[in-house]
Amino acid sequence: MIKPSDILSGGEVLVTLDVKNTGKIEGKEVVQLYINDDVSSVTTPFMQLRGFQKISLARERQDLYHLLSLLKTYPCSTEI
Repeated sequence: MIKPSDILSGGEVLVTLDVKNTGKIEGKEVVQLYINDDVSSVTTPFMQLRGFQKISLARERQDLYHLLSLLKTYPCSTEI
């Protein structure tokens, strides 16, 4: 969960995660960062893709990855 104190100047947030390949062969994966707004005054999508990175991991290897995402706020309009 991202808290307001986690947001960097400029509205960016840095997410760090461990990814482990438990298989016996090299693997490729796309790490994806999704967000949702639990406390919104307007209806927002349940999940919004905010970042992704294609990675390659050697067999039985674990690495640390960082995703930097800009949490933009989009103006909402009730006008038709």
